[in-house]
Amino acid sequence: MTHQTFTINICDASTIVDVPSQFVRAARILETGCHYAVKIANHKQLYFYTTKDGPSCYQATENIINTCGKSKKAGWINNGWDSFYQVGVRDINTIGPGDVTLEPFPDDKQHLGYMHVACRRTNPTYSWTFNYDLRISGWYDGDWGKSIMRETDKCETARGADYWRFEPEDQNNKDVYRFSDNSTAEYSASWTHSILMTDEFCSEKAIERALGLGGGSVTCTKDGWREVDMFAT
Repeated sequence: MTHQTFTINICDASTIVDVPSQFVRAARILETGCHYAVKIANHKQLYFYTTKDGPSCYQATENIINTCGKSKKAGWINNGWDSFYQVGVRDINTIGPGDVTLEPFPDDKQHLGYMHVACRRTNPTYSWTFNYDLRISGWYDGDWGKSIMRETDKCETARGADYWRFEPEDQNNKDVYRFSDNSTAEYSASWTHSILMTDEFCSEKAIERALGLGGGSVTCTKDGWREVDMFAT
């Protein structure tokens, strides 16, 4: 979803590119402002609120996204009594800012897709390696996951990651990985690192950088799969 629609005096749930209108709510604010909400999960919505359109709205929105986008925290800019802009992720059907209300989204398990990530690490007995497994949906770099590989290679400057593998998941396989919302993984990746890495959590940080996730959001443990909470602040 882009923010161009929100900044040119358009306030219509059917005008956001590539977003089905049933997942969008819109309400006019003052003369040229708008309050948008997009259902991105059954329990979460992305929202945008502006009291005024125009170039200042575009710049303010871009600044908020660049500053707060990874954390999912709400951000706002106030340029005066008639120029207020706010973007964030919040619980579904939350009222506001102010007393603004939108038509509620139904509890129907239907929503716009979002990226899912799960990771685990195994430490084989009598081995000098950490083995990593990753499952992803809603993301593809167009290069067979090599943007992740390039980041994980930095964990060992002499050798890089070993036994790299990235491939699509077989959706007909009954054992395909399922995330907590019962959606299935689209791709799997795996690699190994020496246990002599300077930073034991380097691979987690590499995944975060490659996928544009906030620091500390990815945890790969030997206790089993850990799914990234995409809406954590």
